[in-house]
Amino acid sequence: MTKTAVLDWNGFSGLPDFASISDDDFKPAFEQALKEAEKEVEAIASVEEPPTLENFLQPFELSGKALDRVCSIFFLRSGAHSNVLIQQLEQEFTVQLSRYFSKIMMDARIFVKMDTLYIQSQQGVYNGEEKRVIELWWKKFIRNGAKLDVQGKKRLVEINEKLSFLGTTFGQHVLKDEAEWILFLEQTDLSGLSDDLIASMKEIACEKGRDGFYALTLARSIVEPFLKLSNRRDLREIAFQAWSKRGENNNDNDNRAIIIEMITLRNEKAKLLGYESFADLKLDNTMAKSVSSVMNLLMPIWERAKAKAATEQTELQNLAKV
Repeated sequence: MTKTAVLDWNGFSGLPDFASISDDDFKPAFEQALKEAEKEVEAIASVEEPPTLENFLQPFELSGKALDRVCSIFFLRSGAHSNVLIQQLEQEFTVQLSRYFSKIMMDARIFVKMDTLYIQSQQGVYNGEEKRVIELWWKKFIRNGAKLDVQGKKRLVEINEKLSFLGTTFGQHVLKDEAEWILFLEQTDLSGLSDDLIASMKEIACEKGRDGFYALTLARSIVEPFLKLSNRRDLREIAFQAWSKRGENNNDNDNRAIIIEMITLRNEKAKLLGYESFADLKLDNTMAKSVSSVMNLLMPIWERAKAKAATEQTELQNLAKV
């Protein structure tokens, strides 16, 4: 198959023809689309005329369409049906995308154009809707290092690339723990389960070479209905513990060191951009705006939720005694 099927969507109703796409198609398609996106952005940055919505912001927003298409298919594939090759590509692509995005956000030529539109928007040149779009883009540039000095920009690029890598690794570790865990059950262990779930578990066990058994896995389609339907509290506890401890099993997939590194890097990123914490950075462009606003909203709800949970706990304990 060629990379054309990834880039040119000629399937039903203009959707991708997934049957014509193989895993080997993604890398050449991604590389081609990334180069095209870089050329498009460079052409926009090179325009010498004063920036307007028509000659800058509109083409800027519409740039990288091919890259968007490749990524939408690829990350759908990696999230739904991954394998070794897809995971390797995911590590490569996320870092390259981070580098590409940082390059755009930190390009002085592009930011000068964006800053010009922002100043004009504050002077009443644009209507309310246009002003809002310009403000959102301007703030996005600021939050991604457009005003940092050379050393600050360099460090932010390093942080963003590392966070992209760590985030992808974190998710892959969870998936690996999920895929590797399996518990084979017998007929006497199936009380309460639906016929469809039993049939699925039996099929998985057969695929694993365990005829006559039923495989409990951490796939959502298996573990979630099992936790809901099974009459075996001991087995539900085993399954729940396995599910909740994905990435926390003292093996090659353990995520605890990754979490510490990600928190450290996020905090450094926030400080570099002038924010007190990473939470403040994330909230800056939201309705809440600040950590204090979020806490003022959540804490009253939290107190009521704790009271409700205590009532339900008592009801469940009484029910368990019946």
